[in-house]
Amino acid sequence: MADLNKAPAPVLLPPPPDTPTVPDDPGDSDSSCSSHIDPELDKLLALSELGIACWQKGDFDAGLASCTEAREGLEALQEQNLALPGEEGFDQDLLNDIVNAMGGMANCHLGKREFEAALELIVQVLAMVEAAYSKDALELRPALLNLGGTYYKLRRFEDAGQTWGRALDLSSKHAKDEGFDEENTLHLRMNLAVLFHEELGDYPKALETYQEALAGLEKRFGKTNPHTLNCYMNIGILYHTCIKSYDLATVYYERALEGFVRQFEGDDPKVLKLARSLRRCCAVSDNEARKAELDEQFPQMLHSDLKKEQQLILLAPSAADGHPACPLGHELENAATAIANDTISSKGQDIRNCDVCGEGVEHSRIFGCWDCDFDACRDCIDLAKTKTGVTPAVGNQPMKNDDASEAVMRLRTTTENNLVNLAGMIRVRRELNSIAATNMSQNKMSAASLSSFSTAKVLKQRGFTGSVEELLEEGSGVLSEFNRIMRAVVESVQLIPDAEPLVEGKPIAIDDRADNNFKCYTGAPLKSVERCNAKIIEEYDGDVSRVLDVIRASIICETEDQVAGVVAALLDLGIVARLKNRFASPLFTGIRDCLINVEVDGHICEVQVHLSHIIARKHDAHVFYEYFRDLFSGAAKSYQRRMETAMELGEIGTTKGDGEGSVTAGVVRILEGSDKFKLRALSELCEANAFNDSMLLLAARKRLSELTVSSI
Repeated sequence: MADLNKAPAPVLLPPPPDTPTVPDDPGDSDSSCSSHIDPELDKLLALSELGIACWQKGDFDAGLASCTEAREGLEALQEQNLALPGEEGFDQDLLNDIVNAMGGMANCHLGKREFEAALELIVQVLAMVEAAYSKDALELRPALLNLGGTYYKLRRFEDAGQTWGRALDLSSKHAKDEGFDEENTLHLRMNLAVLFHEELGDYPKALETYQEALAGLEKRFGKTNPHTLNCYMNIGILYHTCIKSYDLATVYYERALEGFVRQFEGDDPKVLKLARSLRRCCAVSDNEARKAELDEQFPQMLHSDLKKEQQLILLAPSAADGHPACPLGHELENAATAIANDTISSKGQDIRNCDVCGEGVEHSRIFGCWDCDFDACRDCIDLAKTKTGVTPAVGNQPMKNDDASEAVMRLRTTTENNLVNLAGMIRVRRELNSIAATNMSQNKMSAASLSSFSTAKVLKQRGFTGSVEELLEEGSGVLSEFNRIMRAVVESVQLIPDAEPLVEGKPIAIDDRADNNFKCYTGAPLKSVERCNAKIIEEYDGDVSRVLDVIRASIICETEDQVAGVVAALLDLGIVARLKNRFASPLFTGIRDCLINVEVDGHICEVQVHLSHIIARKHDAHVFYEYFRDLFSGAAKSYQRRMETAMELGEIGTTKGDGEGSVTAGVVRILEGSDKFKLRALSELCEANAFNDSMLLLAARKRLSELTVSSI
């Protein structure tokens, strides 16, 4: 890993936290740390320094031997001093020398990937320093930093978080001490934020920690320093890939991109990756103007830099014989297989970045060399094969009409239906995004205090072991109190519970029945036995206690302030067991709401909080939700990638057949054109885990390969 004090490169996902070294900076360690003037001591200190120098040069065996010999000799000297830590006559400097030697040993073990041996040494160092000082002494921080870093390498992420958290607490306690190193604390906050973000999946805590780090970085270094820019980028990544708040992601990506463009060339891979991530957010947010600006400013975003050309050439010979290898010749292994065999960690991610094209790709389509930390996607491996045998197209010639026509002629009925419905869904999504931008412009529902959470991994009715009928009976006894509390919450934000909210002068229909409209507070009868049983069988594996919506209601708000006020009021009551904030993370159709489970008299109920202007369009969006729910289901990052791909493709047609506005005509335009982004989007949507149209997939990839090879 890179040095802690170096700004990580802008990438699609944040790099893992760096591991601090023991001591903080061996190169600056005092060679005459002990107060003794002793030839034997001088020899041992020289051995310790030699070991640390060997570690820095990568000669871990020699470094380990020197540091071990130094430690043993120093400990022999310490045995001659009978005073214990804290007693008069105890040689504190000698203890520090032993700690330095053990730190060098630990670093050498880390270099050799002997993490358990390093862990044992660092735990010993921590105990020694605690005994010599106290459990609250700032001198513990280097050992805690190393211990957390080693836990991280061992994938003991909870332990890493607790250890770094303790180091941060020490830093906060000693922040006003003379000579305190504030910069080290800022880097520690960044490491903790990345840990919460990537490994622990605690996105509210990650956002809070990033913002704390950012405030300190801006104050200490300013807004254009690489450290600060890296923090902007990581917050953008969090909003983009985890919270799925594309507008806020765009704000932070823009800040990072502006700064990095000033520091790097426009075609630097770091800049291009960041620009590509920003472009994806613009695609989902329908910011076509900014997308066009990025395309013009960074024309090499998709298949761009010299590194790609070099790596394709290096990949080509191995790819040709069917056994792709990294640029150093190591055979590549499929990431999904490696994770299944526990060869590598998934880090909680569903996406890995291809080191050739820079795209985020699902594990099943990525191949990696774990020795070199090199990944190549299936597309780039296939493209490398073209370097050995396929003649590239001349310039940017369009695909021959007969090639495009063959693919379109065999366009499957299901693919045609999918593309027509995709266009409809994108249209509704854009309308809902526009409604949200107009009516929720303050982004109050993106506040960290209103983030999604759950009090249990699997939420259940506490201690309930009875039948469905008994659950309904329990609910009937709670219904009156539930309605009383909810109506009071509605009134607290100046809404009249029984009033019908209007959108464009019309009430909001619940269903097709006449005069069955939403009220500001719309209660519902107890869920029926039949519907409970269906849910228990289909979704809950027969577990009755997981039914949480026997009692349910909807609250319809007219303003953003009222939505945030209702959620905050429920949280203040201390009855919320789970909050799903889909205003901050909308459904793929663009629908936004909050699903909240509250506990009333020991029974968990459900209340949904809506914005009137959005729920008025819910029926339009629900048609496409039902059609595409399987395509856009699954792990969050996989779903998000497909969503971004769909938005990149856009509305290529709205009707069936082969007329001007048909999806068939739209497909032909893409296959005969030179828009690499749309070609890649079309090919990804035609893969087996999406539309599963092999003929159209082949045609799109062929055209993409022709354009790419011709541009290299």
